[in-house]
Amino acid sequence: MNNKSSIPTCPVEVRSLSAHVRPADNPAWSGERLSAIQERSLTVESLQVVASDEHADSHGVWSFGIDAALAGYDGERFQQEASFDADCGLTIELGAVRAPQGSMLCLYQHKEWWMRPCWAESYRQIPQRTQLLLWRSSGRYPDGCGEGYMWNAALAVCGQSLRADISGTENGFRVSVCSNVPGHTAMTDMVLVCASASEPYACIEACVKQGAQMQGIMLRDQRPFPRQCEGLGWCTWDSLGQEVNESDILLKMDEFRRQGIPLSWVLIDDGWSQVDRERKLLQGWHADRERFPEGLGHTVRILKQRYGVKYVGVWQAYQGYWNGVDPASGIAMEAKGFLQRMPNGCMVPGGEPQQSFGWWHAWDGYLRGAGVDFVKVDSQSSMSVMSRSLESYGATATGRHTGLDAAVAMHFHGALINCMGMAPEDYWHRPSSPIVRTSDDFLPRDVSSLTEHVMQNVYVSAMMRELYHCDWDMFWTEHPHARTHALLRMMSAGPLYCSDALGHTCPDELRPLLAQDGFLPRCDAAGVPDVSDLIDDPRRHQGALIINSSVASVGVHAVIGLADGSQEHGHGSEPCLAAIRAQDEALWLYSWDSRAAVRLGPGEQMPVAVDYGEASLYLSVAQKDASRYGGIIPIGVVEKYLSPAFVTHVVRTEQGVCVELREPGTFAYLDPSQLTSRVTQGNTDRTFERNDVVVTVESDGSPLFIDFNRQ
Repeated sequence: MNNKSSIPTCPVEVRSLSAHVRPADNPAWSGERLSAIQERSLTVESLQVVASDEHADSHGVWSFGIDAALAGYDGERFQQEASFDADCGLTIELGAVRAPQGSMLCLYQHKEWWMRPCWAESYRQIPQRTQLLLWRSSGRYPDGCGEGYMWNAALAVCGQSLRADISGTENGFRVSVCSNVPGHTAMTDMVLVCASASEPYACIEACVKQGAQMQGIMLRDQRPFPRQCEGLGWCTWDSLGQEVNESDILLKMDEFRRQGIPLSWVLIDDGWSQVDRERKLLQGWHADRERFPEGLGHTVRILKQRYGVKYVGVWQAYQGYWNGVDPASGIAMEAKGFLQRMPNGCMVPGGEPQQSFGWWHAWDGYLRGAGVDFVKVDSQSSMSVMSRSLESYGATATGRHTGLDAAVAMHFHGALINCMGMAPEDYWHRPSSPIVRTSDDFLPRDVSSLTEHVMQNVYVSAMMRELYHCDWDMFWTEHPHARTHALLRMMSAGPLYCSDALGHTCPDELRPLLAQDGFLPRCDAAGVPDVSDLIDDPRRHQGALIINSSVASVGVHAVIGLADGSQEHGHGSEPCLAAIRAQDEALWLYSWDSRAAVRLGPGEQMPVAVDYGEASLYLSVAQKDASRYGGIIPIGVVEKYLSPAFVTHVVRTEQGVCVELREPGTFAYLDPSQLTSRVTQGNTDRTFERNDVVVTVESDGSPLFIDFNRQ
């Protein structure tokens, strides 16, 4: 039974509720907006705060729901009534119960389709359209283990109808609730989740889990990673752009084959489909005949049969194409019952689930017949802009995503990459699709874009990885920051794909990522910022960001230099600094670059220095893990970034340890007590080298036996 006295108090207090009302004598179509809006106080009964005790022994979670209505005209509903403003119908003024210690991390929607992080040193600096607010305060731990820092989170939710956004005020923060449509006389929905815990990621996980449960959508662990996106992929976008065609795709495949790169999948991005390019309207489900003269199916067959590509995906737009479907086209007539005209005149797939499913079922059915295996659906968060004044935020997204996910599940076993969809109305309403892009585009020709690309992906993934597998976008292997981008994609635990142009692939950047047979290991979950980088902007603090994940029970840590020497980031030409810290137990920290290891006791740290744009990779293993293998700790095949993933089997015997590897290479392990007396493969002795506690030996791929000297 949970000890109720250990449940922390809610980290926020409600100060006031206000309705923003358009009077009956000044409707939305009058053109007089700002001066017409009236503010009315609401009673606290309009807000329900419900505490969840599911995890009361480790953290507290609170859900905030609103149920507010405006007085009508005594039943005369046919007359014009006062209504909630479509852009901001209701505001909730909140304050932190415990004052923030240090800056507050804000994840906010800075474009219609994307989010990014920033840090607020005061409440007033919390930006508009913030979706997650994370702060640290002093307080008592929920488990009753004394005083210390408490982590607190406030997460805005887009419910079945209404969208909530967080912003700062003079001495607290505000939740603004809006519908996107005029005329609402009642507002009822879930709008906010708050949590407190002794660990920051426990806070975020608790908030997202509660929100997902209320919305009826799956968490990441319930969304299997699609086999179609396993292995190394190649995308046409940053190579061919909208001029993509079969001939140029096949030229690139010839190059990959000459270089011996085991490509598993190809994504044919924007430019393949039958569209009016000037008006940006979809005109047919088939491929452009000038670019794909023998049809899309012909290209897919060649990729699979001639080049051994396992899976082929294609790009689609959520609206049909960027400006929708051509109303004069044949598919507009054929799919008439599945389309809907938006207030801006665009014809798009309809918002009802059956409309959405009908559209995607028809299009994806054709694609499956052509041999296509998965899809990337782009421009998703544009829909709530197109549907303004017609559909609420929740209604715009719920039916469309339900139909889309169902059609993709039927035709492609759910293999869908969601793109340009970081608006809350989208990520809170996808029932089952597995992958979401978490950043703006990789911009290969703008070298300075590295920092922004890293910051968006790593920080947004702190929230998104609870719901989805995260896609950190494609990259170039021939690029000033190629190795750093390759390491980042590895840390994403999502699809890993390059977009190299013809003649510009560097195989050496790809080989540390994957096996000779094309196997490409992934981290257990998307990498997230180290706790030390949550309350301070790493670009301004020390200049380097630590990204943490794991694989095969081994910690994986990438350190990226982000301060570029500009006045904005304030580090001049000095190296970017960070420190990797052991938490509550001793660990060994192995450097992939130097092949050396150091021991860190509980609370100890090791400083790291990297230049801007460069990256260092470290693996960490608990010191106590040595007891599992008789005193040694396997690291793995050291030519590969995720070295531990290339160890397939370890068996402890009375004489030592037997190790099986996925492929030949240099095997490394830690031997702190210098137990190794001999290493053999079959009947052959293998020479081993010792660098302090690190032992390396060349393996031909057959089982290695490490004989211990127990004298």
